[in-house]
Amino acid sequence: MGMSTCGACTQKLGEKMNNRGPLRHVAAATWTGVDGALPETPGRQKGSGKMQFRCDGRTGSEMRKLGSSFGRKASIAAAAVALGAGVLGVASDAQAAFMLRVSSSLGGPVILINDNGAGDSDPAAGEIITSQPGIAGYSLVNITVGVSNSPGSPSGATLQMTNFARRDATVGSPVLTIQLAANNYTDPGSAPLTLQSFGAGTIASNTGPESVTFESFADASNVLWTTGTASPMHSFSTTGTGAPNSYSFAPNSTPFAGGTPYQLYNVTKVTLTSPNAENNFSGTTSMVPEPATLGLLGVASLGLLRRRRTA
Repeated sequence: MGMSTCGACTQKLGEKMNNRGPLRHVAAATWTGVDGALPETPGRQKGSGKMQFRCDGRTGSEMRKLGSSFGRKASIAAAAVALGAGVLGVASDAQAAFMLRVSSSLGGPVILINDNGAGDSDPAAGEIITSQPGIAGYSLVNITVGVSNSPGSPSGATLQMTNFARRDATVGSPVLTIQLAANNYTDPGSAPLTLQSFGAGTIASNTGPESVTFESFADASNVLWTTGTASPMHSFSTTGTGAPNSYSFAPNSTPFAGGTPYQLYNVTKVTLTSPNAENNFSGTTSMVPEPATLGLLGVASLGLLRRRRTA
């Protein structure tokens, strides 16, 4: 099979459509390839289709073989199901700096994955990638990539989630909840700060009502899953049939008065009622200096440049 190209940066996604790709694209571009497959692992799932994900043009490290490592980690995780009242994994919320939770309203085990813990197929710190078949009501859930830049940077602290979900053939309206949280953010840290939330996605292969919501939180307690400051909830719903339904969530801003360190947390809820319907989504939670603060920083930078030129 031929090569696929990232629409944002024109880089090739893989020399072959197999389960390895030498380039990483994680930050909105459309990737055409194998339906439901991770962008880093084209060919992992059968069938053909279109998958959206966020791309910032980053390339570089050759992707590792996921098959054996993922299988090994999945086996370890499976052995832990009996622990923690049905929670998959042995990571502790209090100790973790970056964690993922996936659950279904139909019940079943809660998938709990710590960065570089069991179930995370990405060895890089600050990135979580996982594929979870068989979540109740859903035949496949791919966390294409979850990214945290903790402790942040002067321009912003970010927490990004990109995921794909496909309903199974059962009848019903199961709610798939995907939660991502990271703590120990310290930069930016000087008030006034603004919590921002935005995203975009596509619902496809649907024949009935479907919906998606996305919400972002920040909390100065620095404890994972806490909701001290909440952004307005984004939501999208459709009753369209068959054709892809694209949607986007414009950035909203909420003042954050907390101190450092702080945690960022986002929640994606997907409700697909049509058998085999699919949702691709990418959402971002960020903490940024208020525009006035950025303006002052810009003026200060210009002043330094002038001093250097006249020195």
